[in-house]
Amino acid sequence: MRKKIVFFRDWEQMPLVLTPEEVAQLLNLNAQTIRKYARENIIPSIKVGNCHRFDRDVIKNYIKERSESNA
Repeated sequence: MRKKIVFFRDWEQMPLVLTPEEVAQLLNLNAQTIRKYARENIIPSIKVGNCHRFDRDVIKNYIKERSESNA
């Protein structure tokens, strides 16, 4: 069963902790790629058991920094 994708209008509507699927949606990448980047410390993550979770504000800053460095 596929997980329903939820779109948010702004950052404040998003949960404080994001799943790899939610981060993948934001970055237009596959969730497996996000997990790989988390394991390789390319994207900052929090490990909860065997699962990677992502702080909303950290991801927001990560996207901002990456977009500024590519501009």
